[in-house]
Amino acid sequence: MNNLIFETIIESILFLNTKQIAIDNNFIHDTNLSNLNSKFKKESGSKGKSSIKSQNTRREIFRNQENTLYLSLDFENFQFEVLDDKGIHQGVWNFKGENTAVADITGNHDILLKK
Repeated sequence: MNNLIFETIIESILFLNTKQIAIDNNFIHDTNLSNLNSKFKKESGSKGKSSIKSQNTRREIFRNQENTLYLSLDFENFQFEVLDDKGIHQGVWNFKGENTAVADITGNHDILLKK
């Protein structure tokens, strides 16, 4: 099995498990925010057609019903990045609810809430 297929399978399993954890904690998967914050690298496909071949950043974002707290799945470390009502990174928590990293103040982990 090549690495891309293996990574895709692992990401799919992780996403399904994460989605259930978020739903169990009253969060809603927000497809629009997920798409808005995902960045894809476009490469030329066969016959010069443009196609999406690899991803730079995949964001799967969940929100609470009040839109005051957001979770972004960290696919690299298998944890949740937590963001406030402005989309500003507040830290990282694992699936046990333990804080594993402080807030990133550089803005690199912040999310867009609107276009």
